[in-house]
Amino acid sequence: MKVGTDGVLIGGWAFSSIPSDFAGKAIDVGCGTGVIALMLAQRFKNMNIEGIEIMRDAAEEASYNFTCSPWASRLAVCNSDYMSYIAREKNSGINFIISNPPYFSNGALAQDFARRVARHEGNLHFKMLIETGKNMLADNGRLALILPSESIDEIMAESKKGELSIDRICRVSSVPGRPTKRVMVEFVKASDRENETYEEESLTIHSVSGDFSPEYRKLLADFYLKF
Repeated sequence: MKVGTDGVLIGGWAFSSIPSDFAGKAIDVGCGTGVIALMLAQRFKNMNIEGIEIMRDAAEEASYNFTCSPWASRLAVCNSDYMSYIAREKNSGINFIISNPPYFSNGALAQDFARRVARHEGNLHFKMLIETGKNMLADNGRLALILPSESIDEIMAESKKGELSIDRICRVSSVPGRPTKRVMVEFVKASDRENETYEEESLTIHSVSGDFSPEYRKLLADFYLKF
């Protein structure tokens, strides 16, 4: 579970309207071994990024990966659950929050404890990320999530409750003509919530031939050595 499609998708797609020289602070909630945080560090040359990871082994590996990267001075890891992090860092004026949160709410738990924590949403739920985002984010700060497509109605409902507005939605399918499997959503903390509109797009990972689609290659071309 070190590098998954969901992680690289949200790492490449999120915050695309923000200039690459933007200076600020980002956190990757549930960072695992640090893939998304590393992608942000590559994309935003003046951004400081902190990964929040509850599992010690994953946090240690993320720290190692950060140290070995060209952006080590701008990357850090906090081995903590997110609610404890919030209690220490509340109202911290974060510019970007990004997460590939767990999404299984029922069904059999994985036998391996690390996989269970990574995959089941009891430890980190997207509703909690949206609710706490309004306090953690600076004005005009952004929250980006990738989730199963069936979560979209709940996401839309949650956005109407708080101070975060949906700015972008991308529906992801595996091949042309197949149902959407994932949805990527980017929220913005804006004082003016009147006449809310959002940009909607779609992305297909594979072409009919089974190769990666041109739009998928374009999104991730800067991150793979051979692609």
